Formats: sequence, C-alpha cells, structure tokens
Amino acid sequence: MKSLPRVLLIVFLLLAAAGAWLFWSRPQPVDMASYAPSDALLYLEANDPLAVLGTLAGTDALKVSGSSFSAWKGYPNSWSRWFLKTTGIGPVESVVLSRAQIAVVVTNLGAIEASDTLTVKPEVAVVIETHTLRNRIKATAEQALQRLADNTYGKPNFRRSEINGIEFLEWANQDGSRRIVANISNSAIVIANSEAAVQKCVDSASGRTPSLKNDLNFQQRRRDFGAQATLTFGYVPEQKSAQLLSFAVPLLLGRAPGDVSFQKLISRELASCSAVLPGELGFMAVGLRIDT
Repeated sequence: MKSLPRVLLIVFLLLAAAGAWLFWSRPQPVDMASYAPSDALLYLEANDPLAVLGTLAGTDALKVSGSSFSAWKGYPNSWSRWFLKTTGIGPVESVVLSRAQIAVVVTNLGAIEASDTLTVKPEVAVVIETHTLRNRIKATAEQALQRLADNTYGKPNFRRSEINGIEFLEWANQDGSRRIVANISNSAIVIANSEAAVQKCVDSASGRTPSLKNDLNFQQRRRDFGAQATLTFGYVPEQKSAQLLSFAVPLLLGRAPGDVSFQKLISRELASCSAVLPGELGFMAVGLRIDT
C-alpha cells in the first residue's frame, strides 16, 4: 500500500508533463496581415481554411450539385483534426493542413503601357503559415512545389538563389515568361509569380518594411466588420480601389483590359466617386460567420 502514493505521484507528473507539452505545442494564431506590405493592392485571409471548406460543403448549392467538397463536411471539427492541430503528430501534409493560416496578397498590377496597348500581369503572393518547424516542412514543401511546376510548365527550369540572406526557389517555363517563386522561412511558405512579390512579403514579415498589420485604416475596417468572427476577410485600400476597378470593369463589360484611354476614363470617374463615397469604394470585406 505504501507504493500507491508513489504511483499516484508518477501518474500525476506524467499527466502534468503531457498537459504542459500540449499547451506549448499547440499553434498560436498569427496576424497574417504582417506578411502584406502596407502598399498592397488587395489582401485576403483565411485563418481556418478547413473550416471554410467545411462551410462550403454544407451549402445548398454544393449539396444539390453533389460536389466533391461534400467530403469535407464535418471534418473541420473532427477529433482527428484536433489531434493533428494540437499535437503536431502525424504526416506533415495533414499537420500543415490542420494548422494552416493562408493569405493572398496582390502587391502590384504589373501594368505595362506600350502605345495603345496595356499589358496586365499582376504580382500575386500566397502566404501559408504552417505553424510547423522549417526543418520539418522544407522537403515536403519543395516536393509539392516541384509537382505544381511540373504540372503547370511540363519541364520547368529550376534555380535556387540567395539575395540579402533570403533563399529563393524558382521554377520557370522554357522561355522564362511564367514562373513560380517561393521562400520557406521559419514556419511560413511564401509562393508568388515573381521574385519581387516574395521579397515584399518577406520584408514585411521581418519588419524591414511597413506591413498592412499596422495600417490604421485596415485595423479600423477589421473592427467594423468583425473580422475575428469571420472565416474569410478581404481588404482593398481606399486609394487603390479606383486603380483595381479600372481593370476589373472592362472585364465585366466583356472587354480586354488593353484600351488605355478606356482605362483612364474609368479610373478618373471612379476616383471622383471615391472622393464622395470613400467608405463604399474604399473597402471590401467577405465573411462567412462562425456559429457559436
């Protein structure tokens, strides 16, 4: 009987150690806006991508269509996902999927005007915060990017480089006109279609350049729209609205965004409207409410 207290003490210590380990290993949400440069044209975030898929799977439209998204229904709240997310024990892909936060950042429209033709090639970056150590995700992430490049470009040219202490992974098509550029730093993966877009996101996250996170207008809009209670959230700075819509409107009207005079006309009209109704044209939010 004298050994019983000792056994109880050992059990207690083991339970305490397990609890402490679960507490310290659980992922802590980060503000994805810290990866977006302060001058970004558009910002979208999803802090629980699996919950977004689960919500979409439960919509009437997808139920009627029999979409494969229905396979996700219920999974976002499953015990297996909780275990993967909390402990980090399991296949790397599954752990990352359960823990990920995702942001999409448009850093530049990349518009080149030549004569009466306007060529638009937006610089877009996708940031995935994996909440998993770099050493664990690096090989898996590079393999996934290689498969993506192979499926997109056939036989891409690969190049690994380092600029200002930042490692760049680049896959390009044969003529170099299209590319996938990535950086894996700490627990985050930044994927973009240009080196400049990756650089901007990495610099913002490291504090070398201002990020959208500290923008006062952005913070106010988050509060106004209750971003903490939404599955997805998007933001377009007021001063960028006219510029973005001047490219979007021609597409909606069935015209290619290549008529410079038409673009300038739309930009001028939208700018005048924005001066009168800055709140209407200066912000965009998209949200799926979480039931509590």
